[in-house]
Amino acid sequence: MILRTGNLSVNQRLSILVTICSMGLLVTSFFLYGSLIESLYAEKKARTRSMVDVGSSILSHYYALSQNKVLDKREAQQLATTTLRNAVYRNNGYFWVTDLNGRFLVQPSMPELTGTVQINKVDITGKLLVQEFITTAQQGGGWIDYYWPKPDNRENARKLSYAHLFEPWGWVIGTGLYLNDMER
Repeated sequence: MILRTGNLSVNQRLSILVTICSMGLLVTSFFLYGSLIESLYAEKKARTRSMVDVGSSILSHYYALSQNKVLDKREAQQLATTTLRNAVYRNNGYFWVTDLNGRFLVQPSMPELTGTVQINKVDITGKLLVQEFITTAQQGGGWIDYYWPKPDNRENARKLSYAHLFEPWGWVIGTGLYLNDMER
């Protein structure tokens, strides 16, 4: 379609030009916004995944101390869980650890769960959380999407965690991010 502007004033022509340019910028911004959101999401996931590597390194350190007879296994495991329990990052980030029977060894956001078997724990959608953590970790590690109470207000919020199996001790270590925090 060709727009004939011969009968239009200069102001009208400029208004049409500004409108067309604005629409083009709006469409371009929409696509760039989507790309930015995807990029931020990928970056947050990469940071969260790297935190699990940090936690696994802590476990490896204490495991090595037990293998080298500097500490016995029980002392090494106790020091590892204490270290992870106190390793808070980015305001409310924390590590959780379960054994392969579903016993929480570390759960700073809900310390009352520490030491309890939660193999049948479900989130508000009915997802068997701890079983999924264990299964995912045993399959090489991966992401789990679920609902979990936020530490500051205990309100259930959607969370994405990465779970990894620390094979020498049969422990699943993970950390995650609350998706509503990320969206904000």
